[in-house]
Amino acid sequence: MQRVRAVWRLRSRHVEEAARAIQHMQKALTQMNVQLSNVLSDISGVSGQAIIEAILKGERDPYKLAGLCHKRVQATREEVAQSLKGNWREEVLFELEQAVESYRFAQLQMRACDQKLEGYIKSVPTRVIENPVPPPDPKIDLIVKPKRTRKQGNTPELNLKEELKRMCGVDLTSIDGIDVMSSIIRKRRFLNIRRCREYS
Repeated sequence: MQRVRAVWRLRSRHVEEAARAIQHMQKALTQMNVQLSNVLSDISGVSGQAIIEAILKGERDPYKLAGLCHKRVQATREEVAQSLKGNWREEVLFELEQAVESYRFAQLQMRACDQKLEGYIKSVPTRVIENPVPPPDPKIDLIVKPKRTRKQGNTPELNLKEELKRMCGVDLTSIDGIDVMSSIIRKRRFLNIRRCREYS
C-alpha cells in the first residue's frame, strides 16, 4: 500500500497540473474574445477539445467550429457560433497550443500512473472476513439513496471499487460519506477487521 499511496500522490499532482492547463486554455481563449465557456460547461470535454483542436489547425469559421459540438450540448449552434468570433491573435494562439500540450501530457502521465496503480493494487492480498457484518433487519424500513456511478472527471479507468472490496473484505463505499477515492488512500485505517466492522 505504500507504493499505491506514493503513485496516487504523484497522480494527484498530475491532476492538478491538468487543471492548471485547463485554466491556461480558458485564459488564452478569453484573451482572444472567444467565450467558449459561456456555452460549454467544460472546455476539456469532447466538444471543447474538438473545437480547440480545430482552432489550432487554422479553422476560423464560427459555424464550422460550432458544428463540432456533441449532440448533448444544450446550447444551439447559433449560440456556440456567436461565442467563437475571436480576434485570433498569433501570440495567444501559441499560448493556447502550449496549454493544450501541457494538458495532454498530464493526461498521459495520469494514464501511466493508472497502469502502475493497477499492478500494485492487484498484488495486494485478498482479505476474507470469516464473520461478516450481518445484513440489516428487513423489518426496518431503510431509505437508501443510490450512489453516483458515473465516471467523474479524472477518475482512474481501473475498477477501484471491486479491488477495494477484495482487499478489505467488505464494501467500504456502502458507508455514507465514503467513496472509492477516499477509501483507496486510507486503506491502512481499515486493514484491521474490527475497524472494518466498526465503520460498517
